[in-house]
Amino acid sequence: DVFHSSIKDNKMGGLLQPDNFYKIEPFTGNAKDRKLIKLANFLQYVNQFSDIKPIKSYKKKYDQREIRLR
Repeated sequence: DVFHSSIKDNKMGGLLQPDNFYKIEPFTGNAKDRKLIKLANFLQYVNQFSDIKPIKSYKKKYDQREIRLR
């Protein structure tokens, strides 16, 4: 489940479990920053699954899906 995966804005967070790590860039104050919106959309996508480990594979599937929708 989502609570056993990790969402971090630092490189060190994924060292122990890189397959269950979702890295986002830190917020820098830019009003046009949409990273949290993208993260929220991803979390809505994975909410349909009972187990999202390894999160890395779900992130890849989600990214491919987003590319096809553009």
